[in-house]
Amino acid sequence: CVSAHATTDEPIGVEIQMSPAGASWGTLRRPDALLRAAKRLQAAGCTAIAVVARFPDKDDEMLAAYVLGSGVDAIGGAEAIISHLIT
Repeated sequence: CVSAHATTDEPIGVEIQMSPAGASWGTLRRPDALLRAAKRLQAAGCTAIAVVARFPDKDDEMLAAYVLGSGVDAIGGAEAIISHLIT
């Protein structure tokens, strides 16, 4: 049962980066927007929160390799930041 939903008051600005060595990481330009939406859900009584976020479109070899099952997860770092922010 979904008891509430919230939309951020501005885009959270997901950014993903990949080093030449193949390490990936992610950042959010506006983590405060995500935290405000999560606080509204907590105030509404939610005890679990699912997040749907827009990630940048990346069309490079590393992302293509990951999709095919043989590369680095380029969006994992940004996903981890989102998860840690709201827990």
